[in-house]
Amino acid sequence: MIPQIRKNLWQVGGDGITGGGDAAAYLMRFGDEAVLIDAGTGGRHTDLAANIDASLPADVSLAYTVLTHCHYDHTGGAEAIRTTYGCKIVAHALDAVYLESGDDEVTAASWYGSHLEPLPVDIKL
Repeated sequence: MIPQIRKNLWQVGGDGITGGGDAAAYLMRFGDEAVLIDAGTGGRHTDLAANIDASLPADVSLAYTVLTHCHYDHTGGAEAIRTTYGCKIVAHALDAVYLESGDDEVTAASWYGSHLEPLPVDIKL
C-alpha cells in the first residue's frame, strides 16, 4: 500500500516501498499536474512508476521531478522517470554541475557500486 501522508501527498518511494537503497520519494498533486520529489536510485524504477500511477488519476500528469540534492539515492532514477512521464527535471544549479557531468564521487553513485549517467537538468534553481 502506498502511504498517503495528506490529501494530494504520497510517499511513493523509499525503504519498505521501493527498496532500501532509495531515499524517500514523495508525490504531490496540484490540480491537473503533479510533482515528484526525488527519484531513488533507479534500481526499482518499475515499482516507483507503479506507485506514481496508482496515486494519480489518469487525467493528472507528472510535470516535474524536483531533486533535493545530487546524491545518487535521490537522483539515479531521474532519467527513467523523465523517459516514462516526459516530465522536466529540476535541481539547484550547484547540484546540476555534478548531475550533468555524471560525477560518481560527488553524487555518491560510487558508494552504491554504480555509475550516474550524465543527467541534463531542465530547470536550474
